[in-house]
Amino acid sequence: MEDKEQKELLDRLDSLHEAGNHKQIIYEISRLSPEERKGYQLQSRLARAYGNLGECAAAIKLLEPLRQEGEQDPLWWHRMACGYCGLGRYAQGADYLRRVLELGGEEDLIGQTRKMLRDIEAMGKRGRDGNWNKGKKGGNG
Repeated sequence: MEDKEQKELLDRLDSLHEAGNHKQIIYEISRLSPEERKGYQLQSRLARAYGNLGECAAAIKLLEPLRQEGEQDPLWWHRMACGYCGLGRYAQGADYLRRVLELGGEEDLIGQTRKMLRDIEAMGKRGRDGNWNKGKKGGNG
């Protein structure tokens, strides 16, 4: 796929995301050849679509092999955080969110990240096992 075609596809996928058409994003990417869908940007968008459909384990599975490329990408860390929070693994999600704040990024992303961290912290204190205990003091909830 040429750079121009890739950019047009990414723009189309972003428009579908903004419209909430996450299943269509998955369909569009699935129509590409395995070689064409390998790239970081496409896999990231595919993971975002799965996460937005509540398929958080699938999102994490897609993002994990991109860890090295995503090391300095706040969106990668944010998407991982969303995946872990979606699985109820709030302590792990909070760790990823803190990394987003360290890296910085667009104002909207930083605002979302701060809100998510506040929401997680409002749920309760971290237990000895690293899990968040909703409304409980201490213990392993």
